[in-house]
Amino acid sequence: MDSTAKLEVEALAVRRGPLRVVDGVSFEVPVGQVVGIVGLNGAGKSSLLACLGGELPVDAGRLMFRGEDLTRAPSWERCRRGIALIPERRRLFGALSVLDNLLLGGHLRTKASAGPAWTACLRSSRCCGTSSTRKPGNSPAVSSRCLPSAEA
Repeated sequence: MDSTAKLEVEALAVRRGPLRVVDGVSFEVPVGQVVGIVGLNGAGKSSLLACLGGELPVDAGRLMFRGEDLTRAPSWERCRRGIALIPERRRLFGALSVLDNLLLGGHLRTKASAGPAWTACLRSSRCCGTSSTRKPGNSPAVSSRCLPSAEA
């Protein structure tokens, strides 16, 4: 795997009970790149993301983030390092603006990384076709769907 990659997943396997739902997945996400995960229903996309966020344990393989092995790290440690799982089904904070929902995921960041995170959030909220001050409940449906990908 490439040592310049921000996220490296190598031969990852995930179980849900006795069933191995992800088996041998490997990929890299270079610094500054955006990657999508596409697949049929039941292909393991949600299980893969739950594993990356620490909601499900790694059954086999390795997870590296910014050169650190997070394979066995708990979800709170992954979040502290910059990996967080955002709930599905648009469970957002309706009283907060789109921008505030985006920034909420970065509240553990250091002051040094807050500037780039703020810029990325503003850019993401514009890409979603919504005003960053608008509330998610009053935004077009695309806004609440894009918040998880923007926050990632």
